[in-house]
This record gives sequence, structure tokens and C-alpha cells, in this order.
Amino acid sequence: MFSLSRWCAATIILVSTMAPVCAQETKSESTILSEWKHTARQTAVGNQLIQILNSANGILARTPKHKQSLYMRGYLLGVVGCTGSAIMDLTKAIEADPSYAAAYTERAICYMDLKQFDKAKVDLDRAVLLNPRSGDARFARGKVLLEMNRPNQAVSDLSACTTLAFSPALPGELPANFYGAPEYYLGACYEAMEHHDTALKYYKSSIKAPRLGGSGYIHRYSDQPLDAKYRVALYEGSSHQN
Repeated sequence: MFSLSRWCAATIILVSTMAPVCAQETKSESTILSEWKHTARQTAVGNQLIQILNSANGILARTPKHKQSLYMRGYLLGVVGCTGSAIMDLTKAIEADPSYAAAYTERAICYMDLKQFDKAKVDLDRAVLLNPRSGDARFARGKVLLEMNRPNQAVSDLSACTTLAFSPALPGELPANFYGAPEYYLGACYEAMEHHDTALKYYKSSIKAPRLGGSGYIHRYSDQPLDAKYRVALYEGSSHQN
């Protein structure tokens, strides 16, 4: 019904930049990164991302425990598909600053990529404790709880996302709530709890979210649910039959 994997590919202008490395899970991370750099150089945004990576590498060569550079490199490596290296950097950032809420959130996203939802939940609990106003952390935890078959708990986090801040870290990156994903996952929660009228309401609400017509935008935390209209039609068709 729904997928919790991050959107590591970008639409149109970045699809050649990001998508190939995310699809090649059997390759070594060094190969993944090398191939990503090769394709990234073909776009303006890709070159910006390479500059961010090179800047982080330069700072870390001089100051290995620079937490912001560890975070940014880990964040970008996670986008590219070098999940193991990303987790290592983010762990170092957390060791440098145990109160670094964003690093816990990003490491949790990496654990979600690996389907290690228990580890992701631990990190997200810490991230929310440190920064209860983080929409990224609450949204991610809501999805993890749904994946762990705890929809009644997920509802609280996903409902909170309507009033919380989302903070994309990369150029051209969409906020997590851009496509109405919190409403969609709320629909999924209520569907799992067999509250069908409420599920239908949230599925409809998710459809009203903006749809991007341009190009060059990175989907990182932002989900674009693809079956919301189908689920609405399914519910409405069922109600007409009853």
C-alpha cells in the first residue's frame, strides 16, 4: 500500500545525477560515489552538491571532529546511497555533540533505508526529545511507527506535522510535507485501524497538496504518494456499493 523508502532520486534534471547510484546496492560505496560524481557534474545542482561534499572533506581533513561537516557529508552520502559511510559520519557528529538532533534524525533515515526500524525508532525518539518542533523527526517517526504496525502511535506524530517546521538541507530539496505525505500516512494509519471514513478524509486531503511542475528538485525526506487517488476511488466506490 505504501513505501517508506526515501526518494533519493530527483525529478527530471537530477534523475541522471541521483537515480543510478541509488539503484546499485550491490556495488561498493566507493564505486557508487565515483559514478554519482561523474553524472552529477552534468547538472548545475549536481555541481553544487559536489562542492558541498568537497567543502566538507576539506574541513574534515583539517578538523576531523567538525560536527557540521560530518553532518553535511553524512547527509549527502545518504542521499547518494552510501548508507554505511553516512551512518559512520553521522555517528561521529553525534559523538562530537550528543545534542545534535538533526544528526539523529538523518541517521534514523539511513536506518530506515536499511529497514532497521528499531534502530531508527531509538534515534528518532532522541531527536524528538531534543527538538520537539522538528517536522522532519516527527514525520519520520510517524512512518517508522506505521511500519512497525503501531498506527495508533503514529497518528500523534503525523498529526503534529501540520504545524511543525521542516528544514531541507540541500539546494533544491523539497520539504518532507510538500506532497501532502503526512496526510497520506494519516490515511494509512486510520485505514490500518479500520476507521475508514477518517482514512478517506485524509487521503482526500493529501491529494490537494501542490504538485511540482518544474524540474531539478531533490526528494529526500519528501514522499510523493502515488496511490492516494486510487485509494480515494476505492473507498468511494465501496461506499456507493453499500
